[in-house]
Amino acid sequence: MIFKNIELYNVSEVIKTEEGYDMLRVPQCVEQHMSEKGQPRNRYSSGCEIRLVCTGDEVKIKFGTKTADFLFVYVYYGSIPAGWQDCRKVITKEGEITVTSPNDIEKLQAITKENNFPFDPNVVRIILPNSPCTIVGVEGDCRPPKAEEVPSSTYLAYGSSITHGSLSLLPMNSYASRIAEYFGANLINLGFAGSALLEPEMADYIASRDDWDFASLEMGVNAIGMPCDEFEKRVRYMISTIAGKHPDKKVFCIDVFYLYAEKGLDKEKFVKAYRRIVRKVTKELGLNNVVHLNGERMLSIGSAGISGDFTHPNIRGCEDIAQNVIKAMKKHLY
Repeated sequence: MIFKNIELYNVSEVIKTEEGYDMLRVPQCVEQHMSEKGQPRNRYSSGCEIRLVCTGDEVKIKFGTKTADFLFVYVYYGSIPAGWQDCRKVITKEGEITVTSPNDIEKLQAITKENNFPFDPNVVRIILPNSPCTIVGVEGDCRPPKAEEVPSSTYLAYGSSITHGSLSLLPMNSYASRIAEYFGANLINLGFAGSALLEPEMADYIASRDDWDFASLEMGVNAIGMPCDEFEKRVRYMISTIAGKHPDKKVFCIDVFYLYAEKGLDKEKFVKAYRRIVRKVTKELGLNNVVHLNGERMLSIGSAGISGDFTHPNIRGCEDIAQNVIKAMKKHLY
C-alpha cells in the first residue's frame, strides 16, 4: 500500500494509534477472526518492507517500537545490501532513520545487470524486523517504486513462526525469503507465530487476493491439540478454497516440518496424524495445481537443523528447508 509517498510492502492496512500507525499484514476484518494470540501477530512486520526512490537529498522515516527498547532494520539498494556502514540501522521507541540515494549507482546497476537481479538499485528497501513496530511519519522528497523497478512475480507463504522467520536471525534468512530471492519474486509473508490455525476467513482472504503467482501453505504445527477431524476440515477448506479459486497457480502444501520436540511426547501422535491428513487431503482433492511436500524431508538434516527449543529450525535448518523446497518447486514452476 502507498503511505505518504512510500510503499509499505506486505502491509494491507494501517490503523491509527496514539503512537503512530500500526501496520497490518491482513486487514482488520480478517484479523478479528484470528485467535487471541494471532491478532497481535498480524501486526508483526514479518516480510514487511518500506520501499522508496529518493528524489531529493535524503528521506527521514520516524518509527516506534512496541516490544523492545530498540530494533534493527536493514537497508538494501534493490537486491543489494547497502555497505556495512549503512546496511543496519537502529530504531527506538521514538526514533528515526535517514536514507539517501545509493552512491556509485552505475556500479550497482552493473552488478544488478550481471546477476539479473529483479530490483532496480535505485529502489531503497528498508527491511523491517520480525517484531511489531509502528510507522510515525516520513519527511523528504521521494516516490514509491514503479512496477518496472520491482519483481514482476510474487510468492505468497502462509504458515507458523517457522514461515514468519523465527530463529532465522535475520529476516532475509527465513526460508520464505530465500525462496523468493531464488525465484526473483516479491514475498508476501503471512507467517503468524504460534497462531497459524488455518482459519476459514484466512483461507477466504488469501483466495481473494490476485497479486501472487505461486504459494506455499505450511500447515499443522500450531494446531497441535486440535481434534483431527477439525484439523482435516480446516486443511480441506484452505487448500480447496485457495487452489480452487486459482487453478492456474501452483499451491505447495507443506505438512509439519521435522520436530525434535515430538519425540516420545503426546504431541507425537498429533504430528504424525496431521502429516497423514495433509497428504491424504491433497491426494483426495485431485487438483492439478496442488503439490504436497513432506515437512520432514524438507528439513532433511534433521536434528542438526533444530534450535534449543527443539521446534524451530536454526539458521542451517532454515537454509536446508529453503533449498529443499526450491528443489521441489523447480519441478513445477517455469
